Amino acid sequence: MNLEFNLRNLTAQEMNDFLAAVGTNDLVAVSTTLAQVVTKCPPDWGDPADANTYLALAYFGEFQDVIEALTEASKKFLRQ
Repeated sequence: MNLEFNLRNLTAQEMNDFLAAVGTNDLVAVSTTLAQVVTKCPPDWGDPADANTYLALAYFGEFQDVIEALTEASKKFLRQ
């Protein structure tokens, strides 16, 4: 999957809100955060800065893959 993230400007509050949204399956809030941090996604998905791009993905497929990729990217970012 061709995804790129920019986590530098994600505030602690935004990360807290994102984790809470993941925990409660608030997919609109999750997608809003994804639109803030994803800088590159597969072109056929749409605009990476648009929350609707992620809301249109198959939940048990690409959507879960994006969440997993973001989790891995955040772990790498913390190790820098």
